[in-house]
Amino acid sequence: QFLLRWVVMSPEGENGKTRFGGLDMRVIIGSPSTVLYLTEDRPKAVCRPDEDKGRYHKCDAFYTPSHSCDGQWDKYGFGLSGLYKGGGSEGSIRGSAGDYAHSYLESDITKGAETAKALRDRFATKDVRFVFGAKDTRHCLHSVCSADCGAMLQGTNRLQRGLNYMGHLRAVLPNYEPKYSIFYGGHNNYLAFLSHDWITWALPYNHRRFGVLDRVVKNEGHKEKGYKSRYYAAFECMKKCDDRSDCHSFTYNPVSGHCDLF
Repeated sequence: QFLLRWVVMSPEGENGKTRFGGLDMRVIIGSPSTVLYLTEDRPKAVCRPDEDKGRYHKCDAFYTPSHSCDGQWDKYGFGLSGLYKGGGSEGSIRGSAGDYAHSYLESDITKGAETAKALRDRFATKDVRFVFGAKDTRHCLHSVCSADCGAMLQGTNRLQRGLNYMGHLRAVLPNYEPKYSIFYGGHNNYLAFLSHDWITWALPYNHRRFGVLDRVVKNEGHKEKGYKSRYYAAFECMKKCDDRSDCHSFTYNPVSGHCDLF
């Protein structure tokens, strides 16, 4: 969750580039406990049921809670409220975050609504991607994700909160489609790092012959080798096929992490 807050607040990554040197910059965020909403709106109750709705959960219904959580639901950490100049006491988290944000914004941006809009507009230009676990669905009242009032307005488990946030980004950023991936696993960094999308996003691999990962192989011929002893990343399957002169193609199942070479 710290990384998401930094991405929203920092000038780094604007238009997909670093500030110094203009290098390509991509940020990949893994299933945070809470997310930083870019407006005061939150998912309606229908989007945050107690029961697990799984990887196909979707939210497009939002509202402004107004009096929820003693009016603290959108304070920085959960949202962007209180980040206007002088919005927090010296040395406080909100005060320090506001000072940091304004040090990289135009000097005439001083009010809360102006600050939030500037941060939203800049975020929309960044290359930010998310990775969620399909089984990261333990209820936050009984697991290690925040159960604060402001957090529970975002959803009842990590996967649900992440998918609700994808809906929020679509709703508040014009013509924006968030980039995210769901791997088969829970809140597990090892499985996240082995997932196909994380590897191709973070470690691009210019493999020899395979421009497209197609789950249906055509003209594959005789099966040469199968890999089913553990979860293999698609990157590993490509590499294994590359290393065999008799391998012409491969199949890959991203759920089981198994692959066959042909």
